[in-house]
Amino acid sequence: MEKMLGWFVYYSDYFVLAILLGGAFYWLSFRKKVVVGIALLIVAIGVGYLQNEMKYTDFHEMTSGTLKDDSEIRSITIKVKDIEGVSEKDYWKTIGQMTIEDEELVDRLINDLKGLELKETNYSTYELNSKYIVEMLVVNEKDNLLVTDKLMFSIDKTHFSGYEIINDIDHLKTIEELVESDRMEWYEGVEG
Repeated sequence: MEKMLGWFVYYSDYFVLAILLGGAFYWLSFRKKVVVGIALLIVAIGVGYLQNEMKYTDFHEMTSGTLKDDSEIRSITIKVKDIEGVSEKDYWKTIGQMTIEDEELVDRLINDLKGLELKETNYSTYELNSKYIVEMLVVNEKDNLLVTDKLMFSIDKTHFSGYEIINDIDHLKTIEELVESDRMEWYEGVEG
């Protein structure tokens, strides 16, 4: 039932477009107002196109409220989740974690993510099933004060926090290198 509801929500734009097109054809066939019908058809197609285009974004646009050009990233914590055969209550259970503060590694990780092009999905199961959770401690200056924010997202090969990754780049390169390194602290039973 949940998958069906998720599917319906994901494709709701197309249902709205179909209803608008149906209304336009109704108007054409019963009212013989060709000009108004064509105008409605053009408007329906335009609305559908705009709704679809609004679903596209990229890493920079998604994080621009917190992660700015002059931001200081104090640390990045990478958590590895156990996604093999877990129950719903264990979705956030982590099996490994590491925190990096090295500026070069932080820059490499950010550069890997900068190229992400994303499309919004209306179904958040991907967020729960993502293999990695990344938390960034970001410091920004605001009104002569230093403000610390935590930027957190889930990521795997195909999704970024409920968004589908639509381009083919190696965005997990640095994360996977770090996970395979001896810096990772592995453990069982710790909730993320």
